[in-house]
Amino acid sequence: MGTVIITGISRGIGLGLTRRLSFLPAGDGIDVFAISPGWVKTDMGGPGAQITVQESTNLIVQRIAEHGPDAPPFINHTGDPLDW
Repeated sequence: MGTVIITGISRGIGLGLTRRLSFLPAGDGIDVFAISPGWVKTDMGGPGAQITVQESTNLIVQRIAEHGPDAPPFINHTGDPLDW
């Protein structure tokens, strides 16, 4: 149970920081956004997860390459916008 609590706290901090930074002026050419990797087949994700680590990684790299300054600040691994 402790791992679940720590994981939730660290995700909250990461999203909060990303959200705050995404509102900064874009004049420096820095694009700040967060990507949800999807339900990944890892020890934590379990065997019922939808995609492998390699598939998730490839999709994340694609999203980074496609992301622009007018895109949503929080997306999933397929590029769909997510609510904070």
